[in-house]
Amino acid sequence: MWLTGFDVPSLSTMYLDKPLKAHTLMQAIARANRGHEGKNNGLVVDYCGILKNLRKALATFAGYQGTGVINGEKPQPEVDPVKPEEELLSDLAKAIDMIVAFLDLRNFRLNDIKEFERTPAKNTMAQNLKYAIEQRLHRMIQQNPLRTDFQKHFEQIVEEYNREKDKVTIENTFEELLRFVDSLDEESMRAMQEGLDEESLAIFDLLVKPDLSSRDIKQIKEVAQKLLLKLKSEKLRIDNWREKQATRDDVKVEIANFLWNERTGLPKSYSEEEIGSKVDEVYLHVFQQYPNEQPAVYAEGF
Repeated sequence: MWLTGFDVPSLSTMYLDKPLKAHTLMQAIARANRGHEGKNNGLVVDYCGILKNLRKALATFAGYQGTGVINGEKPQPEVDPVKPEEELLSDLAKAIDMIVAFLDLRNFRLNDIKEFERTPAKNTMAQNLKYAIEQRLHRMIQQNPLRTDFQKHFEQIVEEYNREKDKVTIENTFEELLRFVDSLDEESMRAMQEGLDEESLAIFDLLVKPDLSSRDIKQIKEVAQKLLLKLKSEKLRIDNWREKQATRDDVKVEIANFLWNERTGLPKSYSEEEIGSKVDEVYLHVFQQYPNEQPAVYAEGF
């Protein structure tokens, strides 16, 4: 029934008790993976050891590029898209660090300065807060390269702290770090305030310039969103696009054509020199942060 066109609006759990392979396996389990109102994931229960067939099916339908020629090159062979265990463990460790940093900051925000003054381990508490901020700040700068001013401010606070770690300095540093966390919170809310997500906000920040009209700013927001959508739906879906000169050139040309286009591009208030500079800046950002259309740095986090 599952393999002959039968459809179901919402399927939470699928039980497999006979071997399936290739497209029939992919077609079957895809139903459990479909989103639905009130559902964001599905569960596949395997009674017959189908993992080997699943890996092969994923390699065939997710990693193989077909039999044609792409950009003058032969298609890649079947590649298992499941990452090696070492890489998965490394990703897990990074995720744990981010969660610990988030929880540390949350705990610090729940405790006021009266409490900090009572603790005998002021230096340790300040160091823990510093580490938690470092983790969060690193992720925020990865998402948006124009947040380097926050990094400079943070480094100034740490430099003052390292210069002399007496009781007064530690207390002042702790207060300054908490104020810095407030500024990070405000920056984290800016995407929502601008009506953008973090990915589009980064592109918008690269494209915007001083003294623009509200109309131009609105247009640039649309440019940022539509350019990113176009890149992610086409050029960035090519496997290992950063490793080939031809695909790198294609991405940059796509950005240039989009920004120069009178219908889709930047407002008329931008000079030719400014547009050329914006093309370079956006391309550099895309090259650094987008190994594929769904970079991990923009995965939902804090």
